[in-house]
Amino acid sequence: MDAFSKVESNILDITPAIPAKCAESFFHGNADIALVPVASWIAHGAKEKVITDFCIGCVGEVGTVLLCSKVDLQEVEYIYLDTHSRTSVQLLKVLCKKYWKIEPKFIQADVTDLKLADGEAKLMIGDKVFTDRQEYHNVYDLGLEWERFTSLPFAFAIWLAKDHVDQSIIDKLNKLFHSSLDDMKAIIDRYDYQFPSVDLKLYFTDHISYPLTEAKHKAISRFQHEIHNLAAIEHSTSFIEH
Repeated sequence: MDAFSKVESNILDITPAIPAKCAESFFHGNADIALVPVASWIAHGAKEKVITDFCIGCVGEVGTVLLCSKVDLQEVEYIYLDTHSRTSVQLLKVLCKKYWKIEPKFIQADVTDLKLADGEAKLMIGDKVFTDRQEYHNVYDLGLEWERFTSLPFAFAIWLAKDHVDQSIIDKLNKLFHSSLDDMKAIIDRYDYQFPSVDLKLYFTDHISYPLTEAKHKAISRFQHEIHNLAAIEHSTSFIEH
């Protein structure tokens, strides 16, 4: 679960929300600081200030952003999209076009209990992956596939702030994140009972990578380039079809 904040008199009013809601609140002016999906930031012109030394990212496998199917990639004709993360959807489309070289039709859907027919696949994001992935013979981790494609890590979400937010607030937030990583065990213990069959320590410490490194900045730039290139191709194809 992510959060966005309103800053009043140097006090943070924090509200938990899913990534899409964080982006909506930030870009509509209802939040001054937010953890925002990278694709949303790019879609809004990548103008807002990226803050802190941290992100939600991965180096290789991420574990909870998967394309699942009972058939091989080359046999996939339809992909149902879990729309909880715009970044994951855009990442999937880039991989389909540029890395896997397939052109399936994309369908937005609630994939939670969706059963697949032959020729179908679904993008699954988040907790549902822990219980549902074993149903499928072919599972592709998008973080790992991106690394194979680009030799780069990936950043799914970054912290943004409005220009009027004082640097002292950003510094305090950055310090808080540093200390929170030192207390990761307590965070894992808080949620461990919800997923007794899942190794949360492995997930939170090995699969999720928090530092916003130079390599992740390069990955964000590469992802931005790939999205713009994909949009140009789609626009050109649409123009020709009409």
